[in-house]
Amino acid sequence: MSVTAEASKDILVGTMGLSLVVSGAMAWMLAWVNSLQMVIHLPMMHVLVPPNVSAAFSSILPIVTFDVFNAFSEPDPVDED
Repeated sequence: MSVTAEASKDILVGTMGLSLVVSGAMAWMLAWVNSLQMVIHLPMMHVLVPPNVSAAFSSILPIVTFDVFNAFSEPDPVDED
């Protein structure tokens, strides 16, 4: 077997192994986000939560609604006209 064929086989096996690991991690991440989305909707169903839980909800709301780019951007400057 040539060096090129051996290297190609090693790269293919490595890529397959890495994709299995990453896909498993991605499945766990999506399950985590789904459960957070369900928990975030509890106040909408009139479930009473303490104020500290409400503050925690407001801090994770941008992550759950996939507004992470807007959450970490700088605020718009105020026009002083």
